[in-house]
Amino acid sequence: ITTTKFDDFAQMVDSELKDLLATRNLPLYDMMVYHLGWDETPTPISTPSQRSHGVLSVGSALANGGDPEVAIPAAAAVELVDKFCEIHDDVQGGKPKRGDRDAVWWVWGPAQAINTGDGMHAMARVSLFRLLDRG
Repeated sequence: ITTTKFDDFAQMVDSELKDLLATRNLPLYDMMVYHLGWDETPTPISTPSQRSHGVLSVGSALANGGDPEVAIPAAAAVELVDKFCEIHDDVQGGKPKRGDRDAVWWVWGPAQAINTGDGMHAMARVSLFRLLDRG
């Protein structure tokens, strides 16, 4: 995958994730948005390199003759499962930081972090249902 394709696919995955969470307005989703790096605390951290699992999913579909557009909901689901793992790993390892930012559990406590991680896992399944809309 070229750098240009990587960035394009990362934007597609990021857009799908944002669309998936856009209409949800509960504190749990705010925690998801925080972990995905889209809030302003302290600065947004979302970069294309942070969507590498989703990009590789789209690239795999493309390499096997599939349409990248059709693969985007599955790629978003893979990203959400990765984020679920990150959150639970932070709690289990007692890591107060994820990159340069405070971990979800450090900000909201371990119980809310576990809920957030589990919510990411559930949203991954919701994202997979969106495959039905793509063909």
